[in-house]
Parts: sequence; structure tokens; C-alpha cells
Amino acid sequence: MSPALPEALLALRDEFVRELPRRVGELVRALEALRAAPGDGAAHQAARSLAHQLQGTAGSYGLPGVGEAAGMVTSALDQPGGEACAAAADLAGRLFAALRELPEGVPLEAAVRPVHAGPRLLVFSTDAVLLRTLAELGRTQLWEVVVTGSPKEALEAAARTRPDAALLDAEAGEACAALELASALRALSRGTMPLALADVGPEGSKVAARVQAARAGVALCVDKPVEAPQLAMQLEALFSEARALREPVRVLVLRDSAQALARTVALLCDNGLHAGPVHDPAALLEAFEQERPDAVVLDEVALGFDGADACRAIRSALRWRDLPIIIVADPTTSTEEARLSAAEAGADGYLPEPLSGPVLAARVRALVLRARVQRDRADTDPLTGLLLRRPFLDRLAARLALARRSRVPLAVCLLDLDGFKEINTRLGHLGADRLLAAFGRLLLGTFRLEDLRCRWGGDEFALAFPGQSAELALSLLRRMEPRGGTGSEADRALAPVPFSAGVAAFPADGSEAAELLRVADQRLFHAKAAGRGRAFAT
Repeated sequence: MSPALPEALLALRDEFVRELPRRVGELVRALEALRAAPGDGAAHQAARSLAHQLQGTAGSYGLPGVGEAAGMVTSALDQPGGEACAAAADLAGRLFAALRELPEGVPLEAAVRPVHAGPRLLVFSTDAVLLRTLAELGRTQLWEVVVTGSPKEALEAAARTRPDAALLDAEAGEACAALELASALRALSRGTMPLALADVGPEGSKVAARVQAARAGVALCVDKPVEAPQLAMQLEALFSEARALREPVRVLVLRDSAQALARTVALLCDNGLHAGPVHDPAALLEAFEQERPDAVVLDEVALGFDGADACRAIRSALRWRDLPIIIVADPTTSTEEARLSAAEAGADGYLPEPLSGPVLAARVRALVLRARVQRDRADTDPLTGLLLRRPFLDRLAARLALARRSRVPLAVCLLDLDGFKEINTRLGHLGADRLLAAFGRLLLGTFRLEDLRCRWGGDEFALAFPGQSAELALSLLRRMEPRGGTGSEADRALAPVPFSAGVAAFPADGSEAAELLRVADQRLFHAKAAGRGRAFAT
């Protein structure tokens, strides 16, 4: 965002940025409604009004990409005929693309899609059996499946819809078409779109085929024929990698001199990572607690003891058992025995000087990606995509510690769906599971990236809003009211299902997670007793 904006506009711009996901979501839903009913004059006027407002305001606040995308929608809607409506709806992808190009730290990524949208999968295939399987998985898993039949169509769809991952069929099109497409998609997404390749060849050529696929940027190879449960597990792993790739990588660096420290931080930043210095070796673990790094680069000389001892000290804390650790070796003591000792103690890398920026960044990025994918699988409820209880509590404790240091509020909410037993009876277990999955998508698609969302158990959920008061949390909950009624049976059932909620806030209601959750639970009980479909913060 432009640093040249007058100071008086900064507060207004920040408010606009916070509201931007909601406004884009409203516009996209209006465009989808218009495409379904192109002759509806009121729907046309509503969509045009939203696009025009967004076009004018975004440019004023230093967001020209969003303004340009909204302007293209406005221009398309000014053209006569139903084809213009379809073109405007297709331009929704440009809005998503513009939002994704905003600077890091703007919490928009998870909130711009329609309410029940799950991960978006781009498919290049003409295999009827595979496409039927994917269509069924899209329906049951609440994925968006975008099917294309040619490389050109796939690239156009990728540029328009910005998928989270892609599944390419090696048997579709001409020889090597899928591999060439994989390379092109990898370049288009700058390496942030995980790719899967279906059918990697007959048994005798699998190793060579997988090598070629890896060179093209393919992260996962899928053998055909494949059963739906196995394919679902494989694609969920791909979506997990996509989530991991989207997050910035934070690295803490401790070196033996101010010059070496500044140089190492610059090497990492120049290669796309977020690096921060640690100036005092004695404060290393305290820096971990404050910064919550994804990886750490440590200098043996600065520590005053060897890398093996440093790793053992860090690994002795349970929460840092999986933290990637790179040791910068002292050239005078870098022996094979020292390297072996560091590896046995849990070092993930032992690099001698002089450091290569690209090599160091690539090593850190690969280690962090692997750790994130493993943590995501362990910490996430597979049905809803939300955090499980223990990871939620761990992250809530860290957010509370930061709130205490920064003297800012933090709101905690417990909510559950009203009448879920009756819904379970009406839809059956599979239908009720799909409703829970849809509600999970609703939670994921409504709030900021830094907000925590958890499946507390059964049909009960927990949320945490760093920096927000109880009153503002109640306002955010009202925005979460389900919209829809045009999707699957579970989606339609979700629209009228009310939920009850109880909200507590730090510091007024307590300073520890257990206190806040206890108060929120009491208020949830009162909300249910008062007639359900309510949220209490007092």
C-alpha cells in the first residue's frame, strides 16, 4: 500500500482494508446471483452499485489493483445482454487475484471466497472415471473443482480463479502435455501452487516418470485407478501443503558479530524469507516465546558452546521439539565428529562459512514446509478443517501472552449449533457431517487469518479474536450468519440453522485461557436457556 498517502487517510484506509473481504464477498455473491438470473434488473443494479463503489474507494486508498478489477466488473455490467453478466461473474477471479497481490500482513486471503467455498482444485483431465470421482469428492468434501480439457484452458482458468492446487492427468492431451502444463502453472503461481500428477506410467518406468514430474514441479504422484477415499487423503495433503506455502516464513538469527548478523539477515530477506536478529544469546529462548519463529539459524561461536549442546537445550522444551535448527559451523572446529554430534542432537543443517543466501534460504524453506505440513495434519480436524482442541489451547496461550505484553484485548467465544440432534435425525450421519464441514468452511471464510478457529467437540466450536473487545467479537459473529440456500442439501440446511454463543474477553473476564473459556461457557449456557439463536457477552 502506498506510503505516500496523507497521514489523515491512514485510519480510514485501515478500516477500508478490514472491511474489504466482506465487500468483495458481497460483490462476488451478487455477480453469482446475476449470472443465475441475468434478466433480474434489481440484481443487475445491486451488482453494479457494489462494483462502482469498490472501484472508486479502492483507488483512493492506494489499492489500484482492486480498483482496476472492480472497474472491469463495472464496465462489463454496462454492456447490454446476458453475456455481459456472465463476463462480469467470470471477472470475480480478477478481484481475488488483486487481493492476493496485496502486501503480506493484510489479512484477506481466507475471507474473500463465497461462504461455503472450500479449497479450489484445478483439474486437467478427460478421464470420465477420474472426473466423476472428483465431482463426488467436490460435493462431499466441499471442494471447488474446476475442470479443464486443454493446457490453454487450464492456464486461463488458473489465472482467473487462482486455485489452491492442481491435479493434472498424464494421459490427457498430447505426450508430455501435463508436464509442460505443470511447469507453466508453477511459473504462474511462483511456486505456491502444489501440483499432483495422475498416472505416472507403467510399473517399469515409474522412477524415470517421477523424476521428470519432480523436475516439472510436481509434489504428488497419483497412480490410477484410484479409489475415492485414497484420492481424498492425497488431495487433502496437497491442500495442506498449499496452506503451508501461503504463510510467510519467519526465521530468527543469532551470529557471533553484528556484521555477520546483519549479513545473514539480509541474505535470508533477499531470498524471500522474514528474518529477525537475536542480539543476546542468553535471551534466545525468550525470543522464541515472543517471536514464535518457523526456524532458527544459530552460530556456534555466538552461543559459546557447540551446536550439539545448543540443539539439546532447545529440544528439551516440548514446544520446540520440531523447530528446524540450522547451525552455522565454526570453521576452526567444523570436523566430521562435530557434524555427526550435531546431527545426533537434532540439528537439521550444519553449514560452514561462507554462507550462500540461496542455499540457506532453500534449506530453511524446505524444512519449514515439511514441519508445517506435518503439524497441519496433526493439529487439524479432518472434517471441518479447523484446529483441534489442544493446538487451539496452545495457540490461544501464545496469543494471550502477547496480549498481556502489548496491553491489548482478546476475545474468546464458544458457540454451538442449535437443534443439531434434530438435524442429525433428519439428514443422517453423513448429511450431518457435511453440515459440520460446511460450518467449518463458514468459520474459515469469515474472519481474519490471525483469528483462531477450533472444533471444540461435536457441534461446539471455539474462536479467539486477538486485539478485539467482547463487543466487537459479537459484531463479528453477526457477520457470520449463514447465507445461501442454493447449494447442496447440507448447505441449504445450514442457512436457517441458528447458533448460540458466549463471549468473554481479556482482561475484563480473566487473564488466563481457562478463565476466559469458563466465562464464555457460562454465557453460552445462558444464551441457550434464553431461547437459543443468541450471543451473550455479559
